[in-house]
Amino acid sequence: MQTLGEALKLAIHEERQNIDIEVSGYRGCYPPPYKGVDVAQIDSRLRDVLRAICKGLRPWPLFMYGDSGSGKSYIGSHAILRYGGWHINTNAMVEMMQQAMKGELYYESGYQRSRSEVMDAWAQCNVGVLDEIGERKQVTESHYDLAKQVVDLRDRVIKPTVYISNRDPEELVEIYGDPFVSRISRGTVIEINGDKRRGEPTRFEVKQ
Repeated sequence: MQTLGEALKLAIHEERQNIDIEVSGYRGCYPPPYKGVDVAQIDSRLRDVLRAICKGLRPWPLFMYGDSGSGKSYIGSHAILRYGGWHINTNAMVEMMQQAMKGELYYESGYQRSRSEVMDAWAQCNVGVLDEIGERKQVTESHYDLAKQVVDLRDRVIKPTVYISNRDPEELVEIYGDPFVSRISRGTVIEINGDKRRGEPTRFEVKQ
């Protein structure tokens, strides 16, 4: 039986034939929250925007915000399943780094995992999806510093990154400050609303 990693490697190889996206150094692949993503469930107009981003016709990073349940994480999962990468919530990433700094983070094999190894995996993954940005209304200085490092690192390696939040940019500025929000929203920004769980249609607007 084909493993998830093998399936994603094959998907990356196949997509290289059809799309101009930087795919190098297959490392740090983590299962996304939605494993059975059906691209047909994503609004066709929104799919066109996403394809334009992947083809380099619109800029990275992609920042999506709007109602909870509107399908933002679903779209992030689609990117991971197609190209491989890491889909993780902001709080989980920060807590993982804090554990690593304390020497309390381990691989399943039992070996200790360092902070640099966590950051290296995030830097090298094909597509990085940082979800639930601003889940907490207040964050500590340590949380802010580590979240900023996570964003800065993807900027430095110049790899496709998706940022997702249920809060609008103005609310995020209240939590993280303007410089942080400016970094995650300097590419393509899409507001997505409507609760798919209640059968509401997806409404989206490309802000920039």
